Amino acid sequence: MPNLEGPRASRRVLCTVMVSVVMYEAPLWAGCLDTDRARAITVFGDAAGVLAGIPPLHVLARERAEVYRATKDGTTMRDAKMDAREELRQSWQTEWSRSAKGNWTRSLIPTIREWTTRTHGETYFHLTQALSGHGCFAVYLKKIGRGEDGQCDHCNSEPDDAEHTLVRCTAWEEGRRQVEA
Repeated sequence: MPNLEGPRASRRVLCTVMVSVVMYEAPLWAGCLDTDRARAITVFGDAAGVLAGIPPLHVLARERAEVYRATKDGTTMRDAKMDAREELRQSWQTEWSRSAKGNWTRSLIPTIREWTTRTHGETYFHLTQALSGHGCFAVYLKKIGRGEDGQCDHCNSEPDDAEHTLVRCTAWEEGRRQVEA
């Protein structure tokens, strides 16, 4: 899929299919993910998961296993899913709050429930770059070996990271005022 103005709905469909395939028979293997090492394998990036609205796979597998157990014990599928989804959100929020990664994204999206249940806005290429701090920011480009230094090309006063560009850089003050208005 192209990164610029690509088919957003198609990405969601592809992601849903991928999760469905990975979660096949999750109630059977979910218990195998109860180690830190196993959880590390299933996490594809804390901030990426939050931005995409996809819980870590070990949390999602645990949700599926709980629904299966609850329905076997006589709980209705609807109630089992609602209870398990609430438990999933709490586990995911706890992990997100404790994560050592994604600090910039977490400062913008501290509450997973609010982000994943919002009824407005879509994430797209440039917004994802801004929310993750990855993209055309000099600090990030230096980190991945694509830039010489991390200084801002516009004001030369600070390292150019997402926060600097979006909040502090004097070169973008007028644009920020227009957005705020």
